Order: sequence, then C-alpha cells, then structure tokens
Amino acid sequence: MKAKWVIVGFNSFEEFYRREITYALTVEEMTRILQLLSSRHLSQDEIVDCSLRRGWKGRKVLLDARKSHVGLFTIEVGENPYFTATMVPSSEASDPS
Repeated sequence: MKAKWVIVGFNSFEEFYRREITYALTVEEMTRILQLLSSRHLSQDEIVDCSLRRGWKGRKVLLDARKSHVGLFTIEVGENPYFTATMVPSSEASDPS
C-alpha cells in the first residue's frame, strides 16, 4: 500500500501548519525537513547550540528527533512550537474536513 507523510506544526495543542508529502522520503530526509521547520523558531545561538556534538558542554536538544512506533510511525522535532511527521496509508492521509 502506498503511503504519504503528513507534516503538522503545533503551538501547544493548536495546529498552525499542515502539509502532505507524497514523495518517497526516507526517515532521515523527513527528520531533516522537521529540523529545518523547527529551527525557524529558534534564536541563532540556540541553532548553534543544537548543532554541537552529543556530549559536548552547552549542547541543546531542541532539534533532536523523537520517534514513536505506537500506532502509525511518527517523528517529532521541537518543543513549542513543534512539528510532527506521520507516515500514513494514502487512503487515510487526506483531511476529510
């Protein structure tokens, strides 16, 4: 069955962005997209701190990806606001409203 990625941006529980991606993107590619979207809401210093190597003093985890395999596969990046990408079967991807 063909699948789509559904990207959603949240500020607290309020959805402010939604986009469906029909391209066959890898988890790594989708993670990078979420990191780029999330970085727009950070200061320049926070972006640099997030880019430091793991274990380095001063490194922040604001752009680290969290993955969930409960139900549909989902990647989440950011704190508040934050972005999620969920891989859904094509038939479930469209918002009926």
